[in-house]
Order: sequence, then structure tokens, then C-alpha cells
Amino acid sequence: FFGANPDKSLIRRFLVRLKDLHAWMSTQHYYRFYSSSILFIYDGADPSKEERLKMIDFAHVHPIKDGGLD
Repeated sequence: FFGANPDKSLIRRFLVRLKDLHAWMSTQHYYRFYSSSILFIYDGADPSKEERLKMIDFAHVHPIKDGGLD
């Protein structure tokens, strides 16, 4: 996914972003996300540039009606 010799600092930065997303998903009680995707955006030629993490594919997002969590 990150190439043959991945930049470890880039992976650590993505892990921080993934942990933030997980923390949000673990506490939000408004929507359930079915089959959504996570898009990793970074410059392979210059991994020191800012990376981005986006949730995409929201075709199957439904309100939570039972008071639970996603």
C-alpha cells in the first residue's frame, strides 16, 4: 500500500489520523456507516508533505434509531 520502502513517519502520522477517526466513530451515536471507505492521500514523491485521510462512499449511511453506537 505504501510501496516497497514505506516512510515510517508517514505511517505513524496516518495512524494518528486513524486513531482520531476511530475515537469519533466510537462515540458518535447519530449514524451507522455501512460499506464506507477510507481514502489515504499523500505525496509519494515527498512524504514530508501533509497527508490527509478522508471517509468516502456514503451511499449506505443510516440514522441510528436504537440508541446504540456504530
